[in-house]
Amino acid sequence: MILYRLRNTKEGRRREEFPVGTLDFREGQVIVEVSDRQLSKQVKALFGETFRVREARGQVDTYLGHAWVDLVPGNERHFDEGLRRLVRLSLSCEGEDG
Repeated sequence: MILYRLRNTKEGRRREEFPVGTLDFREGQVIVEVSDRQLSKQVKALFGETFRVREARGQVDTYLGHAWVDLVPGNERHFDEGLRRLVRLSLSCEGEDG
């Protein structure tokens, strides 16, 4: 996946034209290739945290509430949640094919 910075404009957040690096998930590890050391450290720290997310209880049509679930690093679900949280670092990602 290709990483892009987000910049704030009058119309809202817009993706910058040039990528800042790549992000990949292989064999339970996140591989970050970003030339900016500070940004690379921030992305690695983000994907190294345990995420706490809500999960619906019961069936889809009869659920009564949500439970909190901890997602630990090293699985696909944690990686997907990390991709959603990249916005906190003013980053966005796109697949290799666009």
